Amino acid sequence: MEELSVSYWYTAIPPMQPISYVRIYLLAMMIIASTIGNVSTLLISLQLRRRRKSTVVLLILHLAITDLLVTYLHMVPHLIWYSTEAWYGGDFLCKTIKFFSSFGIFCSSFMTVNISLDHCLAVFHPLAKRHRPRNAKIMVISSYVSAAFFSLPQAFLFEVRLLPNFSFEFPQCMAKFMGPFQTTYAIAVVVLQVLLPLVIMWIAYIAIFLKIRKEAFRGSKPSEDNPKGARTARSRLFFRAQYRTLRMIVTIFLVFVVNWTPYLVGSFVYLLSSNTEDMQTFFEFLFLFGLSNSCFNPIVYGACNLHYCDTDCSCCLKMKSNEWSQSGSDRKTSMFTLKWTRGTNRNQNSGRKRVNFNDRSIYKNSVRMNPVNTGSNRMATHYV
Repeated sequence: MEELSVSYWYTAIPPMQPISYVRIYLLAMMIIASTIGNVSTLLISLQLRRRRKSTVVLLILHLAITDLLVTYLHMVPHLIWYSTEAWYGGDFLCKTIKFFSSFGIFCSSFMTVNISLDHCLAVFHPLAKRHRPRNAKIMVISSYVSAAFFSLPQAFLFEVRLLPNFSFEFPQCMAKFMGPFQTTYAIAVVVLQVLLPLVIMWIAYIAIFLKIRKEAFRGSKPSEDNPKGARTARSRLFFRAQYRTLRMIVTIFLVFVVNWTPYLVGSFVYLLSSNTEDMQTFFEFLFLFGLSNSCFNPIVYGACNLHYCDTDCSCCLKMKSNEWSQSGSDRKTSMFTLKWTRGTNRNQNSGRKRVNFNDRSIYKNSVRMNPVNTGSNRMATHYV
């Protein structure tokens, strides 16, 4: 008996489902949040670059740029596409959008890796400070070139195709091929965009943690100059600055993990199992959650109170003069200054001379002073 095949023909565009409205709303909110956060980060970084040439500021500047690329080269075109449900941009725009969409995601992932590698080099080679700006520029250029290279296949694999089962033209920007090769290519893209950066950052932060822990243990061991093993003020402030910067960068890494790990797991499940309509919708929302990493990065900078400063170990010496403003309140600092001033006046009458450590001019010829955040009485110095 001959089997009957049933074809479904549409004479008009099907009505938009409620899930489509949710997807459009989420994309719109992500575009607004990413624009506000990353433009603010971009402007602050440009201002800081005029005052202080810092590798961290340079890398975060380019991270904000790549997040804006993700926003306007992926989110905005897909928002328009989801709103019309058909692709009306033509074949050239289809290839261009697919290329830059992948390019932005690759750049954002690689730039996050660069931040972790830069901090790793700073911890293991603190005396090679003069080479860090050059290394940072090399990493930035390499990230853009690598992202363009890995995104190039997108321009050849995608084209405008007409969906079947429609009595009118219903174009979509789709891949030319279906089958095992498409699955292999999709897995390779997921590995390069998400899995490989996660592995590199994980190794870098484990190495940084072990190095700082080793140095902290070494600093607390008794020696000839320090028989009790007590840490000096310089070493305490050094490790405090180290942990502060490390906390910020590890937070960026954790946000990256939270955003992209569900998409990573969902990609392998989706690509290696039978695809259903519900699974495809769930996979699309996982991808949107991964893209929200571009919105969370600026929030991480603000949450960590990041004031981009690139200092070396000598900066910890000048921090001793403001140690009371770091740990105490304005009242405690004022009372200590008052007592010290009284003591100084008494000793002037007796012919003895004391040094007022609150006078910053004594450090003018030895170290460069960084401004103190008077609003919170906390030093905005970070060792990176």
